[in-house]
Amino acid sequence: MIKKIILITSVFIFLCTGAIQAQRETYNWMFGDKAGLTWNTTRDFTGTYVYGGTGTAVLKDMPSNIASPLTATQGCFTLSDRKGRLLLFSNGCKLYNADKALMNPAADMVGNIDNAQSGILFPYPGNPDKYVAVTTGRWSNDILGYTVIDMKGSSGLGSIESINNSFPAGYKGKVGSSITSIKHTNDVDYWVIAPGKGNPSYINIWRFTPDGIEPPRSFQLPANVTENAANGYFKISPDGKHFVWGTFSDSKLFFGDFDNAAGTFSNIRHITSSAGGNEFYGVEFSMSGKYMYVTKTASALVSEFFLYVFDFDALISSSNPQNYYLTQMKRISFPSTSGMPAALQLGPDGRMYISGYPYASSPASFFVIENPEQYDNLKIYRLDNFLNGSPYFGLPSFAASWFELEIGGETEFCLDDMEREYTLVISKGVGSGQLAYTQWDFGDGTLIKDYEVADGNIQSHMHAYSTAGDYTITVTCHSSNDDEITAMGRQTLAVTVLEPPSFTVSVNAVCVGTSETMTVENAAGGMTINWYADAVSATPIGTGRECTTGIQNTEGVVTFYVEVVNALGCSSGRVPVNVNVTSCGFGFIPVNPHLRGNYK
Repeated sequence: MIKKIILITSVFIFLCTGAIQAQRETYNWMFGDKAGLTWNTTRDFTGTYVYGGTGTAVLKDMPSNIASPLTATQGCFTLSDRKGRLLLFSNGCKLYNADKALMNPAADMVGNIDNAQSGILFPYPGNPDKYVAVTTGRWSNDILGYTVIDMKGSSGLGSIESINNSFPAGYKGKVGSSITSIKHTNDVDYWVIAPGKGNPSYINIWRFTPDGIEPPRSFQLPANVTENAANGYFKISPDGKHFVWGTFSDSKLFFGDFDNAAGTFSNIRHITSSAGGNEFYGVEFSMSGKYMYVTKTASALVSEFFLYVFDFDALISSSNPQNYYLTQMKRISFPSTSGMPAALQLGPDGRMYISGYPYASSPASFFVIENPEQYDNLKIYRLDNFLNGSPYFGLPSFAASWFELEIGGETEFCLDDMEREYTLVISKGVGSGQLAYTQWDFGDGTLIKDYEVADGNIQSHMHAYSTAGDYTITVTCHSSNDDEITAMGRQTLAVTVLEPPSFTVSVNAVCVGTSETMTVENAAGGMTINWYADAVSATPIGTGRECTTGIQNTEGVVTFYVEVVNALGCSSGRVPVNVNVTSCGFGFIPVNPHLRGNYK
């Protein structure tokens, strides 16, 4: 059997959900005035249609309330571990641990609760026991700092190692109000991104590595953003390819391309509000990145609020984005009897949540977009009495990397005749009510439909590849009419099947009382070759391409074993080499006693 020297677990788990990651770093939210939500436990809740229907509807598997000590008019950020256990949360000034105890009573971090994004949390690159909280000052106060949290401190609840450390100088414009982060494509470093306002205005970016923070680079915006005014959210698309920033007070919306490997911004476009006043506060991409959502906040039209929905590909490819904004985007009205839609945030269930600020005569509210991937069939609900606390402008900010479609498991192995098990966990999420089956495509022409799709069910399939090469395993979710449910996401995994060693062994028959040489032939360079006397001995009797049989004194078949490992690390296993031992035609001849020695 062909096998790899290093054994790797061959079972990996896919998460087929309303979107998202197999991990649960976004499962807990702390925001507003003591509002808290968790997806670790869920509930059914009756929502009132704002768009896409009339009356009410029961929404399945909505998040439950949890207690929160946090107060944040706008900016806040939270992070949990990959099992969904709360780790840290903050309003940019106060930092709290999982026990909801204040971690920095002596000195505040430099963030501000009046920023749309007061800060962001991410793991310290290269150090699994530490986290980084990056915070920024109010509006254009031009303050940016980072705090390091050591999670080994305080019996695993974390302690502050250092607070308000400075970023490398050299960025352009005045920072404040908006900040975000995304993991680098190397899966170790993080990009920290903060726009700089003034004349001219820029997007600044720093690379946070295990060795520290690299000097910033700056990319000029095509229009200026006024200093000393509040701004909205800055978001990177889940696939790390695009960005959007709403300037709020300046009523401009910037968007364009982002290269997550190089950390560069390009094709930067913008549109300007036609309504006047403040606009473009909350921004968010759907999970696929195909659609972009933007809230239109307070302006001269105080009696009505709006949610804008853009087909992002059409917008960014338009020769006249301003005209697209004026004539082609979807414009959804929110009545003044509901709160003013402000922050937007994609949830770990694939839904998109909206904070409703109590503006003018409108009460505080909370909204949800049930199906943000279904542009032509959107359903938006107001969730009355949904929160124990009260929402304000803001919702928690997260690094965009937490919303990648990630599946884990073995991605490289040697070609053999083994079937490997692949499993998929069916979990709750948007579109799951339509789910009839999943389709597995192993990338070699093998397609499997699996109709075992009950919530919590684990699908399991065995598969063996017959040819070495690169493959992509794809799992999609489908309705009963065979349509793909795009809101549930598409899971893919790149698999490399390595070429096993190829060789032949030659050996002549051995005459009794002699030996022969066994030789490995037709083998590529870089091979490691070991010879064994049996199938189980740990110590080889020889190495290299040639090995002697040793003197053989008995007729019959003697079996040796050879194991060849190629430069890719793939092993042949112990291959038997059968050697025939014969008398070579010299039979027994009796001796005449009269012819013995000393005969004269």
